[in-house]
Amino acid sequence: MRIFETQNLSRYFDGVKAVDGVSLSFESERITALIGPNGAGKTTFINLCTGLLKPNSGRIFYNNNDITNLPPHKRVLMGISRTFQISNIFPGLTVSQNIKIPLLSGGKGALDELDRLISMFGFEKKADLLASELSHGDQRLLEIAMSLATKPKILFLDEPTAGINPAEKHKILDVIESLKEDEKLTIVIVEHDMDVVFRIAERIVVMNRGKILADGSPDEIRDDEKVREVYLKGVEI
Repeated sequence: MRIFETQNLSRYFDGVKAVDGVSLSFESERITALIGPNGAGKTTFINLCTGLLKPNSGRIFYNNNDITNLPPHKRVLMGISRTFQISNIFPGLTVSQNIKIPLLSGGKGALDELDRLISMFGFEKKADLLASELSHGDQRLLEIAMSLATKPKILFLDEPTAGINPAEKHKILDVIESLKEDEKLTIVIVEHDMDVVFRIAERIVVMNRGKILADGSPDEIRDDEKVREVYLKGVEI
């Protein structure tokens, strides 16, 4: 079932077409990777989908509702959440307090989820640590936990494994895969690490210069001549 869709979505910056007429739809409970060279428009696309930016043209639909002009907080309440390239946490608060903040937006009874999330993300022994004391990988996990606390149906992850060592990277990937299976989430992930992309993605969308260059299964993208020329040239996958 289609949960999220953009139609001819465009965003310009000083005449530069960062996102140029992008039409994409995302099916429920699937992991889609959004890849492409630097400046391809991937993060701008996510910013449009989550309301951080407004499009110059085009429409955005969530569960067949037009949300093009909705602000970010209203999208969150509807079930749309995200993480950022740079961890967006509260470093001066504890792990537990960081997770409580989005939980409180859920109203009465929401704090019942706190223990479950702390356990899910392996924070049982770190719940009282300041977020600033966590490793880089654990800070990434904390941000995902905070996003999950809003009870999303679709989660946009912007480079969740960037700058993380291999051991922590595998931990994050295990969590992402479990979110799809156990939480029934639709996940859209922007990622430059092709090992990550080809491990977890069921579908890969390639952007270049603000447009969709290719869209298909991992095998189809691996064998696509245009993609190899523009982005995967010399990459072992």
